[in-house]
Amino acid sequence: VTIMGLVAFGGWQLVVHDALRDSVNDDEVQQAIDKHTAVPHPASASKTDVAQVKAEVKEVQKKVNAIDTAQQLMKKDVTHTRDKVDDIARDVRGIRRRQR
Repeated sequence: VTIMGLVAFGGWQLVVHDALRDSVNDDEVQQAIDKHTAVPHPASASKTDVAQVKAEVKEVQKKVNAIDTAQQLMKKDVTHTRDKVDDIARDVRGIRRRQR
């Protein structure tokens, strides 16, 4: 099951391996697992489910964009800091030459 497949079928549910499901004896635990891992049939995805998934995807995309923006700012800061270090090193070399 792909992530896009999960999105298409109504959300970011986890798929629990059959062996794990078989190893659980407690009915309540099994029901909880089924509730959170059930992947609905494609035809059963309602417009509300699709709208909810689209909203979740938009929120994730906003977070990704914010991270990208932060990374770009960090790259600029690193470049600026490297330039400062280069300037300081150049000044130190000049001072050493004059002291000889």
